[in-house]
Amino acid sequence: MKNIRIYDNGGASFDRYTVVFMNEPEYQPGTFMALGMSEHPFHPQGFGQHCAAMPGRHLGKRIKFEDLPEDCQKLVKQDLEVSVIYECGICGSFHPWDFDGDCRDDTNRFAGVEDYAAKTGIPENEIEVRCMCDRIEADGFEQEPCPVCGKTA
Repeated sequence: MKNIRIYDNGGASFDRYTVVFMNEPEYQPGTFMALGMSEHPFHPQGFGQHCAAMPGRHLGKRIKFEDLPEDCQKLVKQDLEVSVIYECGICGSFHPWDFDGDCRDDTNRFAGVEDYAAKTGIPENEIEVRCMCDRIEADGFEQEPCPVCGKTA
């Protein structure tokens, strides 16, 4: 699994497992969208909730995706099913969220949601469109104003 960090606190708390989505920054620097969960997050007495987290040892020991309980893997996969693309302020096309290359790369350049859906087989309603400023911010940089939406920090 790409762009996630997974922690296991060994049962020190009910939300034993924390998955940090490193490509989903929150407003507070150094924090990211995360998913805290118990061993059985779908059980009525289980726990599975989105939150913000700062990656680090305070969350427990880092583990591999395969080491998560099956239900936890299922919950993480559900979160990752939504595909994210962003509108590029340089070339005017759309790129996959984790793309970090040349805008002339035809395999990573799309005319829009419909084009991305057609070429990847992902249903349009499972594609989230973001702005280039969100992508730049996820990389830890700031750009003012955004060439796409005009947003300033």
